[in-house]
Amino acid sequence: MPPWKPVAGHGEFRDNYSLTEDEKQTILSWIESGMDQGDPADLPEPSSNTSAWGLGDPDVLLTVQQPYTPAADVTDTYRCFVLPETGFTQIRS
Repeated sequence: MPPWKPVAGHGEFRDNYSLTEDEKQTILSWIESGMDQGDPADLPEPSSNTSAWGLGDPDVLLTVQQPYTPAADVTDTYRCFVLPETGFTQIRS
């Protein structure tokens, strides 16, 4: 994750999921036409996640030693946090 907000025209980013202008227009046209639902048989299976975490339980939780609350009048803050030693010996991608 870059520490800046990616802006179109300033480099290409891997795994960019931005919509093309044609895709945006398709969605806008769908909205303008009343948003027909489509065939319910095409829906994916409902998620079986029962965790309080939206993507399932995390493998590990790391917590900072001192709480931090950003200033209310700042719109963009870059901050480094020191985390406790994990003891991890492998990197999983």
